[in-house]
Amino acid sequence: MFKKILNLVLFLFLLAGIVYAQNAMEQGGKRTPPSRVPPQAAIDVCKDKAQGTACEVSTPDGNKPGICTDTPDKKYFVCMPKDMPPEDGGGPSKEGEAERPDNPPQRPSGR
Repeated sequence: MFKKILNLVLFLFLLAGIVYAQNAMEQGGKRTPPSRVPPQAAIDVCKDKAQGTACEVSTPDGNKPGICTDTPDKKYFVCMPKDMPPEDGGGPSKEGEAERPDNPPQRPSGR
């Protein structure tokens, strides 16, 4: 009799956990978008440049003026096109390979 009660209690806990997890996902459980890697060219353009320095980046739509800055996730220092929407959440594109190193070399202050 004790085993039946114990099995019932364990089953109810398992069922409650499943229901709770399902409700959490349906009522606002947000998934993080995949991290995007900017094109290597956008990273290379700003190598050894200061934050806010004007730059030009090659895009599928042609060359565009930009500014050397960190991506919104702070993982890369790139030439970000001026017309790039700020809510993009990642680098300029999904392509590329290099990730900004944890301890990048000091950039000139631009003064």
